[in-house]
Amino acid sequence: MSEKFWPIVMVILIVVSASWVQGDMLKIDDQLSSYYGDSEQIEVSNQTNHYSYVEFENRLINRRIVNGYVVETFQEFEIYKDEKGSLIKERPTNHINYIRYRN
Repeated sequence: MSEKFWPIVMVILIVVSASWVQGDMLKIDDQLSSYYGDSEQIEVSNQTNHYSYVEFENRLINRRIVNGYVVETFQEFEIYKDEKGSLIKERPTNHINYIRYRN
């Protein structure tokens, strides 16, 4: 009896622990989606874009002194240019960096 009993118990333990881990992963996924927001679907049109490349540039948007430190705030911008290098469009992204150094 014990030769058949232990393999069955091991299979049951593996199935139960796998379902427990799967349930925890679903909870984590729900927490992340509530933190980051639900993903959005983007419609893709058949229009051709009038720009040939995109550059990313960090720009200084704020400088202040805090407790003897200079704190500079930089924001990333997407810059769209055509084949000749002329500016088509630019837009800020949500990427912000802070640099702190002694005054």
